[in-house]
Amino acid sequence: MNQIESRLQSLEARLARRERQLRRHQLVLAAGLLAAPAAVLLAAGDFMKFESIQVQRLEIVDESGQVMLAASSNDQGGQLDIWDAQQHNVIRLSANGQGGDMAIWNTEGNSVAGVWAGVNGGSVAVWDEAGTRAGRIAAAENAGILSLSAGTASDTVTLTSDEQGGRIHLRSPQGRDGFVAHVLEHGAAWALIDHNKRETMVASTTGFGSNLHMARGDGSASLDFDASPGRDAIRFEVDGGQFMTRLAEDGARGPVLTMSSPAGSIDLASGSPSLPPSIDLRNVQGQVAARTTLRTSGGGTCQVSNAQGEPVGILRSDLEGNGRLDLLDTAGHLLASLQTRQSTGATLALLSTFGKTVCALAGTNDGGILNLMNRTGVPVVSAGSADDRRGGTLTIQNERGLPVVSIGSDAQESGQVRLQGPDGTTKQVLPSRR
Repeated sequence: MNQIESRLQSLEARLARRERQLRRHQLVLAAGLLAAPAAVLLAAGDFMKFESIQVQRLEIVDESGQVMLAASSNDQGGQLDIWDAQQHNVIRLSANGQGGDMAIWNTEGNSVAGVWAGVNGGSVAVWDEAGTRAGRIAAAENAGILSLSAGTASDTVTLTSDEQGGRIHLRSPQGRDGFVAHVLEHGAAWALIDHNKRETMVASTTGFGSNLHMARGDGSASLDFDASPGRDAIRFEVDGGQFMTRLAEDGARGPVLTMSSPAGSIDLASGSPSLPPSIDLRNVQGQVAARTTLRTSGGGTCQVSNAQGEPVGILRSDLEGNGRLDLLDTAGHLLASLQTRQSTGATLALLSTFGKTVCALAGTNDGGILNLMNRTGVPVVSAGSADDRRGGTLTIQNERGLPVVSIGSDAQESGQVRLQGPDGTTKQVLPSRR
């Protein structure tokens, strides 16, 4: 039994050595076969040389004989096609008359990517799985284009770059522009466009600031914001500019808000270090018809002017805080003045064009007073309450201001007339004294 086992072990050992020898022989034989062509070519190098190998079509096949790669030619030049394991032609590299052309298809036979040379340069395009164009990068004359599509023939996003700079277009699937942005020599601009192809909002730099313009779709109104010096900061127009509101900077008056219509306009000025705030009403000729402002004392003033802009009425508070109303003619002459004073009451003065007071009416705590003057300003008629009684008195003076007639009441409250001479001395008293 032991002899049998010993012989079996010896036999297994010999078989293992034989298998190792056989594997070594196979490796040597394979190496020899691979080296044989090279050795033959080296040996024949002195008497054999291949300058070219020409075929009309070169195919690479798999183990089953199916073509995986083919090199051929067409009317434009060379062509290289690649198939996948399921025999789908997925890549083609060829010439197109302008240069190289590479096309990539999916397994459904639809184009999904491509790179080709054109007249103005190269182009790169991609399509979706159904073969609908989705994006493209192309070179134009002195320009570059990047466009995106949404399954339609029109590009929905376009980015271009040329000698003028960059530009962006955002479009609807129907090809209508909705947003456009581009650079300017002094900055950039962008616009929003509605379905009627109207630019309803435009923003741009001006070289000194920026501007934003907004308009109604029907063009009936517009609104502008501008940060440039010398321009309206805010401008709102209705009905083609017939009605307008604008905010502008005035160097002397400060920021000014103007509201205008076919009937006239109103200005609201904030004031400046040298001028107080003011409100101006202007007529259709642009003349100031009314102005309201502040005095240096802090009080208010309101000025009314005629159609030519000449002041004809001024209502204001005086330096003491009392009210005053002055009326003027078209030549600027003060002809009437009404004012109040806390200590003396109200007074009304009528003046001549020479500046002389011809009539003065006052209201005091003791009663009313009326003075009539001649053209030189000398009182010729005086009326009021008597100093020593509550009755009234009327005095007529000559041109020198001396009383010549006095009418009043006596101590018994009866009427009395006193006649004086040119020097003011009493000549006669009626009724005569008894």
